[in-house]
Amino acid sequence: MLRRLLRDCRQRQEDEKLIRLLRGAFRLSLGKGDLNRYREIVRRKPAFRLPEIERLTILAIETAKTSAKESYALFELVQAAAVGNCDLLTRSRVTVTLAEAAIRNGHYERAREACADAFEGLQILDGYFESSERQMRISMQGRIEHAWNILRLKVPTGDHPLDPANDIVKECAELIRWNSDSGSGQGLLAQSDATARLAIRMQRWVKHTEHKIAPTIQALQNRLRESARNSFVCARYLVTLADALVLIEQWRPAALIYGDVLRLKNIDLKHPIGIHAAVQEAYCCLTSENALHCADLLKRIDGESLKQLSELILTVAAETARYHAVDYRCRLESGKAVAADTLTTIRGLTRQVSILLSYPQDRLCYLRNLFYSRLVQDMDSILKTTVV
Repeated sequence: MLRRLLRDCRQRQEDEKLIRLLRGAFRLSLGKGDLNRYREIVRRKPAFRLPEIERLTILAIETAKTSAKESYALFELVQAAAVGNCDLLTRSRVTVTLAEAAIRNGHYERAREACADAFEGLQILDGYFESSERQMRISMQGRIEHAWNILRLKVPTGDHPLDPANDIVKECAELIRWNSDSGSGQGLLAQSDATARLAIRMQRWVKHTEHKIAPTIQALQNRLRESARNSFVCARYLVTLADALVLIEQWRPAALIYGDVLRLKNIDLKHPIGIHAAVQEAYCCLTSENALHCADLLKRIDGESLKQLSELILTVAAETARYHAVDYRCRLESGKAVAADTLTTIRGLTRQVSILLSYPQDRLCYLRNLFYSRLVQDMDSILKTTVV
């Protein structure tokens, strides 16, 4: 089937990226080539539009009629393309189908990973976005549960797709790496999806296992440092871990990681990630009932420079809003005077970031919307009131 599709695509002079993907799937179905390498290439070179992903999904389903092995190989690459290009709902839908194909072909570990990925997607939709396309989400929930129940009959596994695997550190490090978007200018925006997924995974791990968190977090930090190709990527990975810990209210280990980020080469209080780490570290201290230390940490940040940067970079406007929110609450808890217009300033900065918003038809739109939703939730949590 894939050989015929390749021939037809060449005759019609189809887009070269489509031909390359089909050729890669065909080689994988023959047991040739490295699956992870092929998936990495497809994931890291975003080029497929949503209609193309939909078309490839249909081709993979049709291929299953003649060859389950070819269909599975094609689904692996289509899912990688969906991760790099699509909105969350499309990615989750393709990933559920990948899980089903993996089970049919006896790739049970891959099926487990796909079930977890799809389930995380639904959790993010429910946690950060207003209910939309409810029927499709209910359908996907049912398909995930069905695939998981079949998988449990095939191999010993946990009670839930998000139950940790044998190597928690390896799984979490790979989750961060795979869901981090490339691009030196993307910074925290590019970490939005990875942060949300890691928090969901760790919430399950912390609440439903007996693992001690500190040694595992330290081991994960070490793994992330080793896998990062430079200090900027290392900072992104570590901030993802720390932000996920904040989301599950593990304040102390998060604060320690933020401090480590600020000791990395070229990451200082003039760098957007450095600013984020400093503000978040201060917030962690405040939640640990150490308002005095929180105030000392905030003094390191140049408020005027932050204001100027926020007018140039929308993601820094988000950090400026966090800075003012933490400072406001810190002053209240310390009994100090607060500026009357602080909440108005915070609302203005939050509205400024909302310019990022757009209908989530692709990966970037989804990341922007998630980044903004997270900011709004952070403001409400820090200030203990609604700001938008």
